[in-house]
Amino acid sequence: MMSNITPSTMSMSKTTLEVKPYTMKEMAAIYCISARSFATWIKKIEPHVGRKQGRYFNVHQVRMIIEKLGLPGTIGE
Repeated sequence: MMSNITPSTMSMSKTTLEVKPYTMKEMAAIYCISARSFATWIKKIEPHVGRKQGRYFNVHQVRMIIEKLGLPGTIGE
């Protein structure tokens, strides 16, 4: 359950996403999916993104994730 992730901790508004280190759970919340689903997505693009070192994806990895998966959001917002 992602109840402890709030919009203020995601640093995302309707038009911008702050590129900074994020945990797997925070990235999943940004993409509005479960952490388990996000882990599956990351596994598929890991050769391009690289393995995270420690708890966070670094800034370069976050940029690569966004490049490979696209910007998070809903069509029509």
